[in-house]
Amino acid sequence: MVRKRLLQFQQELISKTGHRKIVTKLVDFLIRAQDIDVHTISPYRLADHWQMPRKQVLNVFFEATKVGMLNFNWDLYCPSCRSLQERCKTLHEIHETIFCEVMPGTCSSQYFSSNIHLSFSPNSLVRKLSDKAHCFSGPQNWHHIPLRQYLEPGQKSFLKLSLPHGTYHMRFPGTEGEIQVTVIDRGEKEIGISICNRGFNREPVQISSKAKLLLHNKSNRKQLVILENCSWGSQLLTAANVTSRQQFRDLFEGEIFPKAEKIAVANQTLMFTDLIGSTGMYNKEGDQKAVERVIDHFDVLQQAVSEENGAIVKTIGDSVMAVFANPTDAYMAYKRAQQVISSDKQYNNSLKLKAGIHHGSCVAVNLNNRIDYLGSTVNIASRLADFADGDEVVLSRSACKAIDNDVLQLNDHPSKEIKIRLRGFDDEEFRVKQVALKEPTLKLVV
Repeated sequence: MVRKRLLQFQQELISKTGHRKIVTKLVDFLIRAQDIDVHTISPYRLADHWQMPRKQVLNVFFEATKVGMLNFNWDLYCPSCRSLQERCKTLHEIHETIFCEVMPGTCSSQYFSSNIHLSFSPNSLVRKLSDKAHCFSGPQNWHHIPLRQYLEPGQKSFLKLSLPHGTYHMRFPGTEGEIQVTVIDRGEKEIGISICNRGFNREPVQISSKAKLLLHNKSNRKQLVILENCSWGSQLLTAANVTSRQQFRDLFEGEIFPKAEKIAVANQTLMFTDLIGSTGMYNKEGDQKAVERVIDHFDVLQQAVSEENGAIVKTIGDSVMAVFANPTDAYMAYKRAQQVISSDKQYNNSLKLKAGIHHGSCVAVNLNNRIDYLGSTVNIASRLADFADGDEVVLSRSACKAIDNDVLQLNDHPSKEIKIRLRGFDDEEFRVKQVALKEPTLKLVV
């Protein structure tokens, strides 16, 4: 019966997504994998293992959840020790004031604002998992920590490491600082690290994958040594990333934060667009025809934003507010929309799109039963659009730093840096980059 139900889901998903190979692999994984592997499924980890595009795999997971084959899990991690502390079924259950109890005294009391991740598990109708509880703080959730060693005062410990190439951080909770450890072919084969009351005695080190490590606790208190893989979160989906995707917002409109919660988002990109020439179009062509063109331009923007992993948050008159995980996606979404509008004869060069894009920290809230964003980053992005002129892209300084340099170089448009003052930020001067777009009638500010 279960296998028959899975096959029904398989056909439905293939029809909805067109990704037969990915859907087939997912169904096979749900049938054959062990309970511990399907208890917390990362679509990015599977995509990398299958050597399939992450975006396509994630889209299949979204659709599989919508049809009832998979369930959402919103996992709240400790920002210090990276242990899983709580699991929620919906965003509405999330509350920020959760503190780590895995290693009392070693993790600072920090909010989980940027440490909410989305994972998946099979629906009970598809596969019933073992009744054995899966410990949130157990070793199975510490894949990113290859070394975790306690040392008594004065104790020495000699360890043989076996690490894949990459960058790691060695830290000692309760002691300031950390050591950057890089694993390379020609790294040191033996290293010694001493921990004192004031910290430790080593600069960044390069070691081989089979290095020998001598730890010596010279302090007068018990020490915990943690070696952590810096790329631990590269295969995890943050709530900020997921909720800035159009497909997620379209499929799961009910997934919103509680009204009382304000979730801090450390890195988010906001883009505001506006139309130049729309007022004249209303006066010249009448409301009905003008409104049709404005709606058409909204459709163009929504498709472009969705293709570049972003989402439309809301429309304000002729303007659009969109959110992205990074400035590169925002810039490419603008370019994609610009190419469509500039080549569409219905606009006849009478309408030009301008936009403002800024990257920084903001606050995600539940506003009018949708996920919205507030804060200085949002305000700056909205005001930057005022400084975009015909056929220009204006990039804020933080966006320029975060954007992929290859993207700007490939576009090869004339640019210049200017200093501006924004309404509401009278005491602060902003440096922005204006990039002139010679051919299109669309203008962007990033």
